Amino acid sequence: MSAMLAKAAAAGMGIAYVERREAQPFLDGRALVRVLADWTPPYDSEALYHPRQRLRQPRSGPSSIM
Repeated sequence: MSAMLAKAAAAGMGIAYVERREAQPFLDGRALVRVLADWTPPYDSEALYHPRQRLRQPRSGPSSIM
């Protein structure tokens, strides 16, 4: 997905927030420029995110029926 966003931004369709490795060829060819570089923290490793609440099973509470 970020590769498509980088290509779209390089084609002049707007600004994209993508991984540097996807943007680097376009940055090298000067089709893209970095914006807000001071506001982007460096991050050189991979990250995996998953929504915590979505995967959690609902808790079963004490039953009120006896």
